[in-house]
Amino acid sequence: MLLTVATARSGLPHFRRGDFATAARQLRAALAIAETENDGPIALASAAEAASVLALSGDLREAARFAHLARTTRSDTFPTNVLWRSALALVAAHEGRTEEARLLSDEARVRASASDHLTFRGETLEQAATVRRLAGDTAGEAEALAEALALYERKGNRVGGERVRLMLSERGGRDN
Repeated sequence: MLLTVATARSGLPHFRRGDFATAARQLRAALAIAETENDGPIALASAAEAASVLALSGDLREAARFAHLARTTRSDTFPTNVLWRSALALVAAHEGRTEEARLLSDEARVRASASDHLTFRGETLEQAATVRRLAGDTAGEAEALAEALALYERKGNRVGGERVRLMLSERGGRDN
């Protein structure tokens, strides 16, 4: 179990810097380890995390496969339930299914908001912003990014804050 968690966690810095390819490699490795160790809950969490990263990187087919794996097992873990919803929302948004994407994204946001993990909430909001952008909702995108920025600033997460400020400035939004 520790090897699986360590392998999955080693992908986090890459994810937070936007290096989705490296993060996805680490998460795939964590999933493979969890499956060989027959560690169901860790495998589900790794699948959900991988789904989210893969959706952000544009690998929609594999993202959907991993998200459905996490979804169909009915995991009760908080992050798994947020991550598979965010991943499927991104897949649906990329495929033009905007209503489904918004619904899943909103469900992920609500679930994430119940947590005190500010960085996780901010990342969920960043993914919601991407869903809104793909749906043509620039106001919704800016709102989600502003909320993410506020959470990162509250946490003192400079990397997340800078990433969101850059996105806001690229889109002509406020960068506080």
